[in-house]
Order: sequence, then structure tokens, then C-alpha cells
Amino acid sequence: MEPRKIAEAILNSVGNKENVYSNSICMTRL
Repeated sequence: MEPRKIAEAILNSVGNKENVYSNSICMTRL
């Protein structure tokens, strides 16, 4: 999966840029 698609999915579900940014960092670590 592409990080952008994951970020967009999180953005749509969460709707919070800060949370999306934190989640994207955690995703890249995995």
C-alpha cells in the first residue's frame, strides 16, 4: 500500500491533520 493512500484513508476517517501526521510516522516505522 502507498503511504499517500493510507494517509488519505486516515484523513477521511479522522479528519485531523495532526493525528494523520502522527499515524503516518508510526506507519513508516512498521
